[in-house]
Amino acid sequence: MLEEIDAKTISISPNPTNGIITLIGDLNRIKGLRIRNMKGKTLIQFNSIKNQINLTALPKGVYLVEVISDGQSQIQKIILN
Repeated sequence: MLEEIDAKTISISPNPTNGIITLIGDLNRIKGLRIRNMKGKTLIQFNSIKNQINLTALPKGVYLVEVISDGQSQIQKIILN
């Protein structure tokens, strides 16, 4: 079972975004990251994380960003303009 990470652990900026998002927080804890559509389908998965993620290949819309860290999960909604 995945537990939520404290909301202050990782934040995503800017939101809404034009395609490049920046992860702010303790990136060493992150084991992976998934970009999902609002139906929950995984569109992009990253196993190695940098502080900036390029989402310009995705169409405009609302997405869920799932940050996975040590058996825990944090999900944030982002808007891609």
